[in-house]
Amino acid sequence: MADDFIYSRTQSDFIDSILDTVKQCDGDLLSELLNVTRMYKIDDLDFNDYHEPNFDQQLINDNDFLWRLLTQHHWSVCHYLHLNDIDRAFRHQSRKFSCLMSILNGYSSRLAAATAGDDYQDTDQTQQTSNNDEPSWILPVFNRLAHELRLLALPGNDEMNNDDYETSDNTNSNSTIQTCNSQLLQALGTIQRFPSTTKLKKVGNFCIVNQMLKTYYALHKFNLCTYFIRKSEVPLKQYMQEENAQQEHRFSSYVLTYRYFLGKYLLLEHDYSSASTHFDYVFTNCLDSNRSGSLKNKQQSLLYLVIVKMLHGSTPKMDILEKYQLYELIDLIEPIRTGSLKLFMDKIKQHEQFLFDTGLFFVIENLKLITIRNLFRMYVYQIDQQQTDKIPLESILLLLLNFGFEQENYFKINELIDVLNSMIQKGMIKGYISYKFRTLVVSRKDPFPKTFRFTSLLNSS
Repeated sequence: MADDFIYSRTQSDFIDSILDTVKQCDGDLLSELLNVTRMYKIDDLDFNDYHEPNFDQQLINDNDFLWRLLTQHHWSVCHYLHLNDIDRAFRHQSRKFSCLMSILNGYSSRLAAATAGDDYQDTDQTQQTSNNDEPSWILPVFNRLAHELRLLALPGNDEMNNDDYETSDNTNSNSTIQTCNSQLLQALGTIQRFPSTTKLKKVGNFCIVNQMLKTYYALHKFNLCTYFIRKSEVPLKQYMQEENAQQEHRFSSYVLTYRYFLGKYLLLEHDYSSASTHFDYVFTNCLDSNRSGSLKNKQQSLLYLVIVKMLHGSTPKMDILEKYQLYELIDLIEPIRTGSLKLFMDKIKQHEQFLFDTGLFFVIENLKLITIRNLFRMYVYQIDQQQTDKIPLESILLLLLNFGFEQENYFKINELIDVLNSMIQKGMIKGYISYKFRTLVVSRKDPFPKTFRFTSLLNSS
């Protein structure tokens, strides 16, 4: 790695470099120096002569002591990851995060004391006093440590650098996940104690909530996201109001990440209009560069934006999908648009792994219904040309449904009726089934509405 020179190779030198960076209040550099995901892979770190801190070491209110202890735990995290001892590495990361929380608690106490002591002074002077001890420069470090605490708490994280991983069913990880969640919740409480004017409170809330949402998404516990979504409604509204009031918008990566996961949550809720707003915001404001991270962020936000638009009745333009190399999506869109059910099923099978990896497999059934809707719509408008509002089930609709499948009667009449009932219930077809005459009776006016009513996947959780 080209930037490995910034990392000292011995523990004592590394501690000195951290303390010097803290004195400079350089949060970005400090975050990079405390980057476990890069540092533990360096082969020539000297672990032979280093001091491993005690897990029971009391945390006293002394910044130099806490930063030094935090750095010692960081070095131990890298050491045990080097030995592939994830459990012990997590324990040191947990203590490392506790050290940072003690540092932030110290800042919070000093800010509260300064505010209380300056009550009699004018507002401008009080604000100046508070800014002298404003810890917002720590924000990148705070986000880094919370991020890596989550990665170490969850198994199967693809060498700690993949946020879209799936977790295995490992009961040994339960205690680490509980510890991680508990610490993140405590951190959320710590952030809330800072004055509302500090950047740490405005944005720090999203740092923690993002990690909690990523944890619950990895564990497929989507219903647990609701508390944190509601907890962030007011901070998000306040942040967006301030952002809109600025002449030059500076979009926070923490807020972009939060709105991305909020969009995914609303997609599960089938609130497509709101989800579309968030995905559109993320896609529009993500950096558009050739860097792999930026390109991936653009791809992911566009992927979900397109899916939401399709589930909301719109079809995207192919050129933008080609620009961001979403070829799997291009393959799926054509059969959906034309109502080619057999081709749609073939493409689903072909891109099954892609759909699993992107977490989109849960929308397949709805996309399948849209494909069938478009198939029946094509018959009514193009073949029958709305000559009749009564369409025979067996001789027309079942025949259309089975078109292209090699196996005769791939779909049975009972399956057709189930599909039709589902589509009528969701508002995809205006009409009803006449069981007496074995026909589908559709409305003469707008029999195939563009907006649908899908049931939330979170209601039963």
